[in-house]
Amino acid sequence: MMMIRNLFFLACVSLCVLPIMAYANPHPHRGKLRPFAISESSSGTIDAKGVILNESVLKQGLPCFTTTTSLEEEGRPMVVQDIHAPVSVVWNRILDFSSYSSMVPNTVESTVYKRESLEHHDNLVPPPRERTFVRLRMGLPMLHKKIQFHINHLHDVPRKIVTWTLDYDQASDIDDTVGMWHVVPHPERPKEWSRVFYSVEMRMFSWVPKMVTNKLVKPEKVLTDAVTWVKAASLAKVALGEGRSDEQMKEGLVKESVPSGERVPMW
Repeated sequence: MMMIRNLFFLACVSLCVLPIMAYANPHPHRGKLRPFAISESSSGTIDAKGVILNESVLKQGLPCFTTTTSLEEEGRPMVVQDIHAPVSVVWNRILDFSSYSSMVPNTVESTVYKRESLEHHDNLVPPPRERTFVRLRMGLPMLHKKIQFHINHLHDVPRKIVTWTLDYDQASDIDDTVGMWHVVPHPERPKEWSRVFYSVEMRMFSWVPKMVTNKLVKPEKVLTDAVTWVKAASLAKVALGEGRSDEQMKEGLVKESVPSGERVPMW
């Protein structure tokens, strides 16, 4: 026990003396992790049909863990979550970057500092492809420290996908990260439900204590935490009446009558 306490103390001390990044400077490199590519398949989205899913798990309202699969991507950890909210509501929560500090656990600041429209057609709003640059500060409760990083999001509207990397023109406290969100109508209940696909990879600098790195980049926890906050934020919007039909309201009352602790299929 004494050894564990000593290791924890050393980790805390080492993080306290970590080099402070000069955020106005460029990141030390231009990317180490392979960015997520968008499939050029005929469907115009990632090859969601090729993803192996456990439908019984999804129907219980639980996240389903699988791997990415498309013409370009294969083998990265991914989570799939069904959410009782329309696609428009789920995308609204994911793309509301300025509100991440009130939706994403341990996020203390979320600021959009630049937007770029890559293509523009007068009859399409929003633009088909748009980059959004976001500064995020997240707390590390276990060490009472905060880290800051800058994310370059690419929203491809026609393909219903957001991918991201670091903004390598700005220094960040994490070595690298890449990821993607993909949201589509649920295959069985497309108007009222959404199916969310999420994948991410993250790499910390070597000077970050290993115990912190293991906590931050553990795949299953990182994936679960992400779809959990999106689900909660989307359901909160629906509860306020946004995107919710009369049928959903009635159905919600029926489900709420099920005693707590009993998990039943959602349809």
